[in-house]
Amino acid sequence: LVRHHLLLPVAATRSDLNDPKTIERVSKTLGEDPLLLEVLHALTEADSKATGPGVWSEWKASLIDDLVRRCRMVMAGELLPKVEPAAPQYLSLAADRGVHVQIKPGGGERLDVVMAAPDQRGLVSKAAAVLALNSLRIHSASASTHEGFAVVEFVVSPLFGSPPEAGLLRQQFTGALGGDVDVLGTLEKRDSDAVGAATRRAGEVQVGVPVTRSTAPPRILWVDTAAADQLIVEVRAMDRLGLLALLTRALERAGTDIVWAKVNTFGSTAADAFCVTAGDAGARDAVEQSLLAVLGGPAVEVLEEPVGD
Repeated sequence: LVRHHLLLPVAATRSDLNDPKTIERVSKTLGEDPLLLEVLHALTEADSKATGPGVWSEWKASLIDDLVRRCRMVMAGELLPKVEPAAPQYLSLAADRGVHVQIKPGGGERLDVVMAAPDQRGLVSKAAAVLALNSLRIHSASASTHEGFAVVEFVVSPLFGSPPEAGLLRQQFTGALGGDVDVLGTLEKRDSDAVGAATRRAGEVQVGVPVTRSTAPPRILWVDTAAADQLIVEVRAMDRLGLLALLTRALERAGTDIVWAKVNTFGSTAADAFCVTAGDAGARDAVEQSLLAVLGGPAVEVLEEPVGD
């Protein structure tokens, strides 16, 4: 238990749970022991809640529950459900080669948002920027392509109020893809204005208890993966709305394609994990430089152990 007390949260937040290799690796690490899995599941929740507010969330709980459920199946000798690269109902959207946005209820306050369009460089970051500009917090994202048509699936939740209509998101997404609307530029300006306002407030006389914010420098953590053509990188930085869009654009500028992303927030700190395709040996350096240009921090930590060990 002590040795593997971080196994479930690390695997759930830094791995593709639809990949059977992830589930098999976690199960083998636990010696195919169902009792150990259940005890570790309970310990993970208790440990997270004891660590501090914001460490345990409904989203994190759902990821770990899904991981444990799949591990139970493997340990019981059951077959994991087959996952298609993209759901057939979404691939049918490709027939007219148009731009599509669908919003469906998820668990709790979460929503499943699908944004599909002919593939182009920057599509994922523009989709994420549209969601951020409409006050939707992104919890996860996955991207797939089929014959030149891209499908990006998001799990989101509104920061406040009711979510926007799918038609509004489609209109903005269409404008962003066509170059008529600079959603990333708008997002950057909003972010810059927020930082400037915070700086101005810092010089004012504060009344009452001051609010402290994390000043830890941003970090890039590399996680080993068994796939030779993929990289998994986790970025830790001060959380802010639209951070995912800016990070995905940095990854796109580095020449990588985003396979999936998972967003975690601990208090005021974001820990966003990305799986990207690596075109060549220099992809890792290119990703680092591009991410650091967004984060503005020099610290880089490399994790040598593979996910799930």
